[in-house]
Amino acid sequence: MKIDKTSFSKVQNDKWNDIASDAQEMAEHIGENADKLEHQRERFEMLSHDIYDLIKIFGSSEVICIECRNKQY
Repeated sequence: MKIDKTSFSKVQNDKWNDIASDAQEMAEHIGENADKLEHQRERFEMLSHDIYDLIKIFGSSEVICIECRNKQY
């Protein structure tokens, strides 16, 4: 996915570069470990935090609900 960063402030650009690379790594790691559900959950939680941080930095025109659970399914 290509992101147009021309309208980003310096702070937004720096945060984007930091968070986006971590989020990409988490997403790839989740996909590569299909047989390790608990490990995937741990990585998904980290990815969720990255997405939350991006929403805080860039805002959203939509209402965002965050639900935290430590349940086993």
